[in-house]
Amino acid sequence: MLLNRISPVISYYRVFPQLNDQQQTEWALLDTHDSLTDWHKKFRSKKQIKKILTALGATDIWCEHGGNGVEANCKKA
Repeated sequence: MLLNRISPVISYYRVFPQLNDQQQTEWALLDTHDSLTDWHKKFRSKKQIKKILTALGATDIWCEHGGNGVEANCKKA
C-alpha cells in the first residue's frame, strides 16, 4: 500500500483479486503505460475532427463532446 503512494505503477491486487499473477502484471503494465503517456496524445477539437472526416470523404458525420473528449461517428465513403 505504501509503495502505491510513491510508485507510478498501477496495481489491481485489491480491486481484482480474482486475476492471476500474469493478468495482474499485464494489467499493471498496460494501465501504467497508458496513464504515463497522456502527454503524447494530440487532442483535437470538434471542428478539426469534422474537417478530417470530411477530407477523407466520410458521410453522415456526427461529432460531439462526450465522456472521453470528442466522440465522432460517420459512414465510410
